[in-house]
Order: sequence, then C-alpha cells, then structure tokens
Amino acid sequence: MKKEDNINNRMITAIILMFMGLFLLGIIFLADFHAPRTVALGSIYCIVILYTWLIPIKNISIFTALLCTLLIIIDLTYSPADANADKLYGINVFISVIVVWTCASLVAIAKRSFESMDHLNDHLEEKVRERTIEVRLNETRLRQMTEVIQDYAIILLSKEGKIENWNQGAQRILGFEKEEVHNKNYQLLFSKEDNGDVARELLHKASKNGLSKDESWLLRKSGEQFFAEITITAIKNDLDEPMGYSLITRDLTERKRAEIQRNEYNKQLEQKNKELEQFAYITSHDLQEPLLTVESFVNMLEEDYEDKLDDHGKKTIGFISKATKRMRVLIADLLHYSRIGSSKNKESINVDKLIDDLLKDFTSTINQTKASIQFNGLPTIIGYKMEVAQLFQNLISNAIKYQKKGVSPEVIIRGEEHSDHWKFEVKDNGIGIEQDYQERIFLIFQRLFARGEYEGTGIGLAHCKKIIELHRGTIWVESTPGIGSTFHFTINKNLS
Repeated sequence: MKKEDNINNRMITAIILMFMGLFLLGIIFLADFHAPRTVALGSIYCIVILYTWLIPIKNISIFTALLCTLLIIIDLTYSPADANADKLYGINVFISVIVVWTCASLVAIAKRSFESMDHLNDHLEEKVRERTIEVRLNETRLRQMTEVIQDYAIILLSKEGKIENWNQGAQRILGFEKEEVHNKNYQLLFSKEDNGDVARELLHKASKNGLSKDESWLLRKSGEQFFAEITITAIKNDLDEPMGYSLITRDLTERKRAEIQRNEYNKQLEQKNKELEQFAYITSHDLQEPLLTVESFVNMLEEDYEDKLDDHGKKTIGFISKATKRMRVLIADLLHYSRIGSSKNKESINVDKLIDDLLKDFTSTINQTKASIQFNGLPTIIGYKMEVAQLFQNLISNAIKYQKKGVSPEVIIRGEEHSDHWKFEVKDNGIGIEQDYQERIFLIFQRLFARGEYEGTGIGLAHCKKIIELHRGTIWVESTPGIGSTFHFTINKNLS
C-alpha cells in the first residue's frame, strides 16, 4: 500500500512539472516568435531542457528537445519576414538547434548517470537494510540463547577488561546483579591471593593468541570460592586489534572436590598396598624360620628313629614332610606375589627374544612332553621386563601342564599392536576350563583340581592378573572343556 502511494505521488508530481514546463515553453515560443530575427532567442529553449531534469520521466529531455526544435521551425516558417536579417536568422536558428540538442544530450546523459547512481544507492540501501535486519536478528537470537544458558557464565569485557554485559548464567553462578559489576574490572571475580596476576595474564594471552584458557578459583558475591574453567576469546577488528573479550566460565567445584577426594583415596590406597605388601613380605619371611625348624626335626626323626617307627609312624612322618615342603613353596609364591611391581624401571622388551630365552628353561619339560611352542613376529613393547617374563612363563607352563593324557601339548603365541595398547594371546590344546570357573582361576590360591592330578599352588594366574594390572591392561580366558583354552591379555602403551 505504501509503495502504491509513492508511485501515485510521483505521477502527480510529474504531471504538475510537465504542465509548468509546457507553460514555460509557451512563453519562450511567444517571446521568440515576436522578437526580431536578428535576436537568437531560440537558445533560451535550453532553460526548458534543463528544467526537464526535475521531471521523473525517462527520456523527457529528448522529447522536449524535439518539441523545441519543432517550435523553432514553426517560428522560422511563420514569423514576419525580414530580408535584411534572413541570412543572420538562418545562422541563429542553426545555433539554437545545436545548443538545444547539445543541452538535451548532456541532460539525458547526466540524468541517466544519476539514475544509475540512485538505483545503485537504492540497491545498496536495500542490502544494508537486509544486513542490518539479519545482524539484529542474529543479535537477538544470540542474546536469547545466552540468556537461557544457566550452567555457563558468559561475560562481555571491554579491551581494558571491564565488565560490559553478561547473561543470567553469570548472575546465577556469581551472585552479582548486572548493575553491581557494570564497568568494573573483571579482576574482582578472582581471589585476593591472586592480586590480579591471573586475570591480567589471561587477557594478555587472549590478546596475543586470540584465546586463553585456565582453571582457577573464583569468588562469588558472598565471598565463597568456587573452582571454574575459564575461556577468554579476543574480539578483534579488521586490523587484528582487540576491541574487547568474551569470557565463558562454568562451575567445576564438584569435579574438583571429587578429584581431590580421589587423589586422597589413591594415596591412602597406595599406602595400604605398601603396608599389605610389607606385611606379606614380613609374614612370609618370618614363617620360613619355624618352618625350617619343623622340617629339620622331621628329617631328624626320619634319620634317628627310622628303625623304631612302624609303618603308620613312617607314613605320618611322610605326610608332615610333604606338608612342610608344600608350605615352603606356598610361602615362596606369596613372597614373590608381594614383590610384583616393586621394580619401577620400564624398558623396551623384544617379546620374541624374551620367549626364546624362556624356552631354554623349558627344554627338559618340552622334550619330555614333546610340546610344540609356536611364535613369530611378536611386537616389541615397553614394560617391566621381569614381570612380563614371569607372565609368559606362567602361561606357557600352565599350557604344558594342564594337558590331556596321551596328547602332545601345542602352544601358539600371537601378538599385535593397536593404537593405545598391545594385545597378546596364548592358545593351547589342553583340558580346557568350565565357564563357571573362568573368572575364579585368577584369584589367589584357587585350584580347580586335586593336588594328585596336577602340581601347583594355585597362585600362578593370580600372578598373571597382578602383572597385567601393573601394565594397565586386562586379562581374560576363552575356553572349551576338552578342546583347549586361549588366554588374552593387553598391555597399555601409556604406563606413566
């Protein structure tokens, strides 16, 4: 509706200007018609040509020039004759026509140029208007979005670090009203112990690098401290100069408290483990002495009273002797278990060479059982060499030991590298393990078979589990009774 009103107003204006132009043209024609032929009044038509500049009609100056030319010809034809002035009058008419058309051409060109500029200005104004609407819309959306964010404090700072604006999340987290902190330096949010050093350093980094991050203790209005993550981003102009900064922070107090508690718990746990390992070492060491005493007296009885003991007595002495030997092995295993991880020296381990060296200790057992141990192309890892050797020794020993009667053991060892760990498997063709016992076997002193069937103390796989945990990995078994077992384990690449 508004656009149509503008068009109507322009048409009315054009009509009024046209009538005024025609009136002026008539006056000039009458003046030229009655003027002496020696006077070049025809050039005055240029006034009308210039006047057409005001009329908003396309090519109006050309049409006016045609009309002026026609009037000049009419004046030439019907004006009173003057023989003495005919020659001069012809020159005046020619000059008048040339002047009129020159003026008309210049007006038309200038008017077309100004119309192009007006059109370009209108286009630019429209683009500016559209861009302004878009910017305001984006500002509104951003303001609405930041206002509804409650878990983050979003603060706008001047280039001097003074608070200019912030969202409701900042008000909720910090406790201040906007008016209380407006135009104040954001250092007031930091604890007094910082003396503003942290705040200044963050702004300096953001100004230099465009972004700065930190985790620090901040202050609420109540004086309560809270731990926060702080991110400051520089808002720069076209010259890459900071005009201000945006600060985003969130409350991490609960996470920090949980971290402190976890660290404290880990310290306590580490201390308890040290105490437990020390207790196991002392206990196993102190048990050796009375056990040796018992074993010595049993040997004396066997030597000094062998002729005086009946079969029942000899059998009893034999039971005691076997029990003390088994007890000595258990204590030794317990002592070794407590010492796992005592060495803190990590080193590069060529697993192929490690296993090759281990198999030299198994030469007699391999020959007796006709066992086949296959491995090749195993990765080189970083770990605790003594413990890794114990790990493979226990798994290979079990694979050979727990074998079906009349079947030669076959052991296959594989390894592969992954992005953050190494993965190994030790596969055998032994007796296998029931599903219900596949987790229990990794507990200390857990045996699945009677001592008469298979030797051992039930601590070997517990050793393996502790060694794998030392290397921040996991161990598990896949097994089918009567077919065999595959022990899988991982070793983490990052043992820091």
